[in-house]
Amino acid sequence: TFVTPAELMSRTVGSGTPASFEPDAFAFTPPPDATGEHNPLRPPVAAAVAEAGRMLAGRQAGLSGRIAAAATRPPAAAARADGGRGPRWLPAGLLGRRRDDDALLLDNGLVQLRPHPRTGGLLSLRRPMDRGNRISQQLALRTTAAPSPGRWEPPEERAEYAVMEAEAISRAGSAADGTIESRGRLVDAAGRGVGRFTQRLSLVAGLPLALIDIDVRLDEPVTGPVFESHVASRFAWHENEDVEIRRSLHLQSIVTERTRFPAPHFVEIAPEAGRGAGGGVAILTAGLPWHLRSSPHVLDAILLAGGREAACRLAVGVGLERPWDAAIELAAGVIPTTGLVVPANVRLTVDPPQAGDLPTILRVGLVESVGRAGDVRIEWADELVRAGAVDSLGHPLPDVAVTVAGRTTTVRLERYQWLQLVLEFATGATGAAGGAA
Repeated sequence: TFVTPAELMSRTVGSGTPASFEPDAFAFTPPPDATGEHNPLRPPVAAAVAEAGRMLAGRQAGLSGRIAAAATRPPAAAARADGGRGPRWLPAGLLGRRRDDDALLLDNGLVQLRPHPRTGGLLSLRRPMDRGNRISQQLALRTTAAPSPGRWEPPEERAEYAVMEAEAISRAGSAADGTIESRGRLVDAAGRGVGRFTQRLSLVAGLPLALIDIDVRLDEPVTGPVFESHVASRFAWHENEDVEIRRSLHLQSIVTERTRFPAPHFVEIAPEAGRGAGGGVAILTAGLPWHLRSSPHVLDAILLAGGREAACRLAVGVGLERPWDAAIELAAGVIPTTGLVVPANVRLTVDPPQAGDLPTILRVGLVESVGRAGDVRIEWADELVRAGAVDSLGHPLPDVAVTVAGRTTTVRLERYQWLQLVLEFATGATGAAGGAA
């Protein structure tokens, strides 16, 4: 029957019941199989890198002089900013020893890093206040055997991993700003070499963040389903630690229950109780789209699926407050910085100026990124004349209250909400400092 929209709604049972779905509930398209030299990861990585470059350029141009980057604290002072929560923990082998006396140690005052002496992977990454290791890493080539005739076996039970075997590990530079390089082979369970690797570990000054530069060259190309045949950077955490996995979706951090999922910007291993004082571990994926939780406490970030060679840079941090900002910078090929002074659950987007805009007009978006509703207060670098919320067409939203007090704006954001603001400043952009609460 042909009916009007109003009649359809009035005659349909339950049509007035609102439905709300969590972001992780929406389906995604799985990757195509790898064939020979074709690597299905290459196009999405290139797209993510190009997008990150545009976002970073727009943010830097639009916010220049309007809001300042966070001041970098001296590493020693930042390492003590734990509120006096108890004694500092140090490995027994380091007591009474200078950092530079240990050839396999990096320590920037915020995190301490050690490579594995046998594999050359990341043995441990921890902050001074952590009582134990927070994350480990190594490279591996996964292959999956065919199922036995007449019986069904999940792919995880048929998986085989060729792992790292280091031939040389060395440190260049000091413990504070040096680099640890590992070179060696990937060997299978029978001890046969299947490829070679070079991995470099370094720390970012002023951040609890480690960079992992990877170069892998296989003897034979990877082929088959991406989640069953690939080269991966495998990250492992303590099996008794209760965590939730959060993946990036449109640069928001959402809880996922999936074992196979896309996360082109970052993956967080967060304490199950929430983002508390313990701090989570963030893996910045630099555009690599596909990831596999191969066991309850192991995550495979897939580096190569198809072809023989992979060269990429990942990063892993402990207690990063705003992983999305660092993820954009890393994907754009920039060393991450301390970021913008904005609330920890908010990401800023910047719109290009429209025709007729004055130099004092700035259009920004506020994106609630961790699923926590509440008021958001931002301090800008200049005095504000007025501020208002608008929709995607630029029309005012009279039911959204934006409070202006001097150089600050306050507005309420719901969970995962994106809200666009039009700000009018008293003067043009300056280099004054800004902050947030």
